[in-house]
Amino acid sequence: MWYFIFSIITAFIIAIAINNFVIVKAEVPSGSMENTVMTHDQIIGYRLAYLFSQPKRGDIVMFPFPDDESVNYLNRKIK
Repeated sequence: MWYFIFSIITAFIIAIAINNFVIVKAEVPSGSMENTVMTHDQIIGYRLAYLFSQPKRGDIVMFPFPDDESVNYLNRKIK
């Protein structure tokens, strides 16, 4: 019985850690990236993708909006 409870608690802690430090979820609010990412698509981003390198031309990056950190923006790197 304790093993089952321990497994549930461990899985919950791991899920919260992954959600806060490894992945980020966002919804596309507008059609600015149409044909690649459609309006109202759900996007999952990998927070550690550019830990050791910089984005390359053509990469789509997700970043927090400077005035409201709870809103994530998508943008394509062009330079």
